[in-house]
Amino acid sequence: MAARRCFRGGAHLGSDGNHRTDLEDDALQQGPARGALGNVYFEDDPRAGALGNYVRKPLLGREGSNIELVRRGLPRQRAASTGEPYGSEGYVRQALAALPEFSGNYPVIGSWVVAGRAAGIGIREEDQLVTSNTARFVPHVILN
Repeated sequence: MAARRCFRGGAHLGSDGNHRTDLEDDALQQGPARGALGNVYFEDDPRAGALGNYVRKPLLGREGSNIELVRRGLPRQRAASTGEPYGSEGYVRQALAALPEFSGNYPVIGSWVVAGRAAGIGIREEDQLVTSNTARFVPHVILN
């Protein structure tokens, strides 16, 4: 319930029945990013219990802080970047979509779109499955 209070005024139900803020809903409606978040539920949502492998994230966390990986048959795995003051506002559970591993490293690609045009990408790489604020980062610009 605390999670829902955080979004009072700016939250609404998406067509799939999930709570979203206006910003989240806008992000989900943007072209190829639509659905990129996968199944995300507040912890007290009955559908959260049906997730097999999932990530437990603070609502207001950032860059891997206080994230737990929960996989069937394995102990919970906390991300290395814990101890930040996130989580008292509540948590969500998101279906786990594990990153590919390359020689012990886990890269993720982020993109920037400005005025509907590709403007750049960034590659972040970490030696753990959860990308933190200490990940290696290589920016790339897209010119015309």
